[in-house]
Amino acid sequence: MPAAAETVRAREDLEAAAERVMAEGAEPLGRLAQRVPAARAGRGPRGHASSYTLLRWVTRGRDGVFLDGVRMAGSGWYSSAKALVRFFAAITEAELLGAVPPKLREHERRAKAASEELDRLRRGE
Repeated sequence: MPAAAETVRAREDLEAAAERVMAEGAEPLGRLAQRVPAARAGRGPRGHASSYTLLRWVTRGRDGVFLDGVRMAGSGWYSSAKALVRFFAAITEAELLGAVPPKLREHERRAKAASEELDRLRRGE
């Protein structure tokens, strides 16, 4: 399970995700969840993912990939059909190619830079 720091998205990334979702036609996560088949058999008569699953993909991600989403005051969480397509494509790429998703690579690059800066400050440079 990833550490909490690994699941935090940069503010710029959150703003860009919100802009994309709004431009693409934001829909409530509950409605979008109906388009996603259930991951396991026997998930009731609906046979689709829950809105909580999509919320987890927005807030915590999956395998270092996040679903673009936005919280609208008083209205709940929203995403878009195009955001789902991007999310599934990124998950597929990561699984098929064994590649580390770009967002995770960026996180690792930033963590390394921060560690090097901390080491530099400890040495008094």
